[in-house]
Amino acid sequence: MLGSTYKIISKSLFNKLQPFLLSWIRPNQTNFFQGKFILDNVFLVFKAMEWATESDQNLVMLLLNFEKSYNRIN
Repeated sequence: MLGSTYKIISKSLFNKLQPFLLSWIRPNQTNFFQGKFILDNVFLVFKAMEWATESDQNLVMLLLNFEKSYNRIN
């Protein structure tokens, strides 16, 4: 029952904040939004690698593990 309460609260907060979210979140944010696709970042990486190869530019990429950014209960 507690999980349902949290879902109801988070959904109601989301509905209240939804008009403001697009102005708060940068356009390059690709996850968890309607019209965005989780694999967009993968395609972006491939495009960046292709650009670096074609233009003979150095490219540095940083891979971050966001697993701990989400609350988990074991």
